[in-house]
Amino acid sequence: MYNIQHSVTVRNGKLQVTLDCIRPDVEIAYTLDGGEPTVNSPRYVKTSDCKNRSTLLKCATFYNGRRMGKTLTLPVCLNKATACTVYTDSPAKDVLVNGVRGS
Repeated sequence: MYNIQHSVTVRNGKLQVTLDCIRPDVEIAYTLDGGEPTVNSPRYVKTSDCKNRSTLLKCATFYNGRRMGKTLTLPVCLNKATACTVYTDSPAKDVLVNGVRGS
């Protein structure tokens, strides 16, 4: 229940990352350099645009200064197709160009 849910969507030609936890009383901390998030890492406040570069986003939840749940590791890889328009009516079309590498 302390794990982070995420979505990476395309809006106005930019990637937007949204993070959420079902527990409203936790804070989400993140890093963009591949390091593990700590209690002193920047806090996630709202949906934000990805910068124009590939990055490794790591986030974790904290409650009263104590780390909870698992670390979410999200590699966002930019290429020529990232955030481009996909011409289809499929509701899943943004997943094709959201920069998140599948497994």
